[in-house]
Amino acid sequence: MADGDSPEIFISYARSAQPEASTIAAALRGSGYSVWWDDDLPAHRAYNDVIEERLKSAKAVLVVWSRDGASSEWVRAEADAARHGHKLVQLSIDGVIPPMPFNQIQCPALRDWNGATDEPAWRKIERSIAELVRGTRSEIA
Repeated sequence: MADGDSPEIFISYARSAQPEASTIAAALRGSGYSVWWDDDLPAHRAYNDVIEERLKSAKAVLVVWSRDGASSEWVRAEADAARHGHKLVQLSIDGVIPPMPFNQIQCPALRDWNGATDEPAWRKIERSIAELVRGTRSEIA
């Protein structure tokens, strides 16, 4: 994604979950979505400015909860901005329950997920993303 482009999906995660975030980004891109995560930070700009811009402009924010993510101020702040913007989609990669108030919102578990798009939990996530990004209910069963 070029600097200045608006992403359809912003991925929020703790640094320790980078391998899983990469798999998730690849699956979403494979489904035709434009995705932004901090792996795409440009070298010439302050990261907090870029993150805030991408977070605000995204149509959906996918929060990847993990033990480290649940204690990360950045992940919590990004999740809170997404929740207030009515564009939060979340998943758990290690069985952690999201912290309050995110524990009141559906959070499918993708423990040991290998990127298979026919996984029921992934299909639930992708349906939510399709509704937020495309404005229509997905035909993914």
